[in-house]
Amino acid sequence: MILAEFTRVQNHAASIGFLIQEMGASGTPLMYAFKEREKILDLFESLTGSRMMCNYMRFGGCRVDISAAWLDAARKSLPVCPRLSMSLKRSSPRTKF
Repeated sequence: MILAEFTRVQNHAASIGFLIQEMGASGTPLMYAFKEREKILDLFESLTGSRMMCNYMRFGGCRVDISAAWLDAARKSLPVCPRLSMSLKRSSPRTKF
């Protein structure tokens, strides 16, 4: 479940970066979003050996167990994109319904 959630987060990180760019910010927030996405992809690679198509979950369990060191690295690399996007003065009024 952890990898499934990280997959969802890395997809949303890219979407948030593109959203902020479309609202008028220059390319810097997009680069921050891709930096966070790369951190998650590096975690995938360290656990499964693949960055994009990690073949980790299988019938009957997982390929390998997650180590404590990997969990610590995952906690340290949680994305900052939501905090970054909501701190921008332009994003708050343009994204409310």
